[in-house]
Amino acid sequence: MTEFKGKKTIIFPVYNDIDKINLYGNIIPNDFEIIIYEKKSDISADSYNFNTLTETIINPRVRHILIPSIGEQHFSLILHILNNYSQLQKGDLIHFTKTHWVPQFSSPEQFNYELNKTDYLYTQHLTERKFVLIYPDMQKLGHKEAVIELLKKTNNWNENKQVVSWTARDCSKCSNNLQCFACGIFNIDNNYNIHYSPSHIKNSDPAMKIMKDIFADYNPITIHELECVDSSYIIRTDLILYHPIEVYEKLFLLLKLDVMCHDAAVNFFHIFWKETLKRWQMS
Repeated sequence: MTEFKGKKTIIFPVYNDIDKINLYGNIIPNDFEIIIYEKKSDISADSYNFNTLTETIINPRVRHILIPSIGEQHFSLILHILNNYSQLQKGDLIHFTKTHWVPQFSSPEQFNYELNKTDYLYTQHLTERKFVLIYPDMQKLGHKEAVIELLKKTNNWNENKQVVSWTARDCSKCSNNLQCFACGIFNIDNNYNIHYSPSHIKNSDPAMKIMKDIFADYNPITIHELECVDSSYIIRTDLILYHPIEVYEKLFLLLKLDVMCHDAAVNFFHIFWKETLKRWQMS
């Protein structure tokens, strides 16, 4: 195997939980740059250039940067790309994760193993949480009916199976859970979690407009594929640089509008990177 000579970075978006990063002290290898983007409500939403943001160099490999408290956690990554685009080099790796990924969703051993791997282009960090993304072709059926129809198509349904529960969660963007497909998680006999993305309910949705603007031929069809989609992943800079900086400016403005709830943003960026990977491999 060829020795990896690129730069490795791990980015932590932080909001009122910076102390949890202490859990990672012995997990992150010494050859990683660590960047902490901490959201503060008293920073203007118009401030996104490093010239106007407060940065502290904690030590040669750890940077702590204060940013506006908007746009869900992906605001940190898009901000990082915008402010570093001209310095990004192909072949580098960025790990984007959560302060509570270990131990809530992964283990120190598993996460350290993934941090030491270097053959990734784009992949989610492994977790036991699995989801199926359901697009407009299935969403038009509704909640329960879409789940049953999907399982029938994949021979995972029989009359003895039941949709055993639907748990609605409080959502900062939606006052009616029946209208927001991200607010419900279906549990199918404890075997499947079906996760809905409001970013793809209707063509008038701002996120859908941006996706189709970036990928002119974007027309997703539901595929029964269990995936880790939990906003903790690895991305190679080759894929980031596939797009001109203007694309990330559009994504920044989308996040600044603050129209996506957490789950919608998680799904949107998972699909965005998967679409980018598909086109990068074809080019």
